[in-house]
Amino acid sequence: MTKKLFTPYWTKHYFVPLPSDGEWEATMVLSFEINEASAKVREGAPKDDVEDYDLNVWADVQPLKLERKSLIPDPILNTEVAIPPYLT
Repeated sequence: MTKKLFTPYWTKHYFVPLPSDGEWEATMVLSFEINEASAKVREGAPKDDVEDYDLNVWADVQPLKLERKSLIPDPILNTEVAIPPYLT
């Protein structure tokens, strides 16, 4: 199903070959609401397959910075609950 839906889009908008049959079979498209999230983080240079380097497409890493900002209080929380020391 994924291959059938994305092939026309891919050939129109991307200037690289279509994914292999194995890559298509390993691909799933889901839709769901995210209430909480976590991420697996890695450091260092990109790790592409050797044959992908012949495609001459941008594949660098864009580092992001997480900035700590002021706490946003929960309006329903009991005001006597202390802020943990690691947050002050």
